[in-house]
Amino acid sequence: MKILIIDQCSASKETPRGTEVLSAEAVRAWITSDSEHPDAVVVPANRLYMGRQQQMVRRAIEILRDAGDEVTLVYISAGVGVVEETEAIPPYEATFAGLPKEEVCKLGETLGITSDLLALLRRPSEGWDLVVFTLGAAYWKAIDTETVFDAADQTSSMVGFNIEQVARGVPGITSLPARLEEARDLEEIVIALKGRFLLRFARNRRLNGEPSDHAEQVQYFRRPPDTQASFTNYDFESR
Repeated sequence: MKILIIDQCSASKETPRGTEVLSAEAVRAWITSDSEHPDAVVVPANRLYMGRQQQMVRRAIEILRDAGDEVTLVYISAGVGVVEETEAIPPYEATFAGLPKEEVCKLGETLGITSDLLALLRRPSEGWDLVVFTLGAAYWKAIDTETVFDAADQTSSMVGFNIEQVARGVPGITSLPARLEEARDLEEIVIALKGRFLLRFARNRRLNGEPSDHAEQVQYFRRPPDTQASFTNYDFESR
């Protein structure tokens, strides 16, 4: 399977000791030629973002790649826009949280988030077998969702979380609930649920083979895998 996972940055970051943490303005300047911090220490994105969700997403990707899937992971960052997993960027502090929708939309345009996502969606000529958005509400405001969904190839299916309003009437996309009720059922914190469900998908993929269609893909997210491995705290660290 060809799978594209669009995750988000996290407040928890792995910052090397003594490293300068750039402000939102400074890191955005860093990505341009007029950067005022040319010597900033950089860290690969998949090592920089250390939130619980991001760790679960990475574990799920390990399982999917071990199963033979071709997985591309990108992060949407309030500091630098769309970042591929091995792209090196400096530690920074920037967030969409708490910003008015208009400001988030404008910032999304400035960072080129929609245009970069469109390029990713069009990368394989035959389309992605599955596109997964593990994004929170604030990050969706930075995306022109109608344009992004329209760009998905006819052969692509999409899964997101808590986006019933956004996904309504869009063919090929399913919104799964990941709220307080699901957190209680799984004994998980709400902000990590999207990563937990992706990990569930990956384990079902490993145990039960490649899903045959979109309906089975969705069931892989919903159905607990038939395994003795438990979803206990930090279980995503184990193999």
